[in-house]
Amino acid sequence: MFWSSKPVIRVRIPLSAPNSNGVTMYHHLFSKDKAIKAYAGIGARKTPSDILIMMTDIAKALDSRGYVLFSGGADGADKAFESGATQKIIFIPWNGFNGYSPTPDIVSLSGAQNQIYEEAVRLAKDNHPYGQNLKSSVLRLMARNVFQVLGPSLKSPIKFLICWTPDGCESHITRTLATGSTGCAISLASKLNIPIFNLANEKSFSRLKRFLETAKTHIYLQLR
Repeated sequence: MFWSSKPVIRVRIPLSAPNSNGVTMYHHLFSKDKAIKAYAGIGARKTPSDILIMMTDIAKALDSRGYVLFSGGADGADKAFESGATQKIIFIPWNGFNGYSPTPDIVSLSGAQNQIYEEAVRLAKDNHPYGQNLKSSVLRLMARNVFQVLGPSLKSPIKFLICWTPDGCESHITRTLATGSTGCAISLASKLNIPIFNLANEKSFSRLKRFLETAKTHIYLQLR
């Protein structure tokens, strides 16, 4: 199966040293003037098993061509994408979330209080129907979704978003209660005109293939 990626866009990212009061920038994945190729692989915890297999295969194919996965460490879709990726950043709302602790590949929002985190919180509130009334723990979960779309600095946006939600949502306009917490990332991405491929939709996989076939990097994917 023949796939390719969109042309690489060069993004200037300000680097900072690890800081317990903010979001860490990881030099092994990001550096000044480096071309960033990242995508978000996220979705519902109760994603069907056949879709989970597809997600892992997609992640492996994208990984082989240098794509960095942004995800959130939750069971289901997140874990499926993560299992196929070697280049990844997993954003967690607090230390110990789902058994995760900070590593070079895992960004914890525990204790985050800097301007980057404050901006992520603002965007999370703007992209949640009850944003102004969320508990602090839920708000951290939603802020995590913002980082999944915009990256550790909020200046390295993903090229596309792949997900599964039971309602097949692919924009802030079609979001429903069934979209769940993935809806925050979908809403933000759609408002930024970032392509979204919800694998709950019958034609999403073929749309994803056509999207990736428009660029120079060829990816061959054998689905199980």
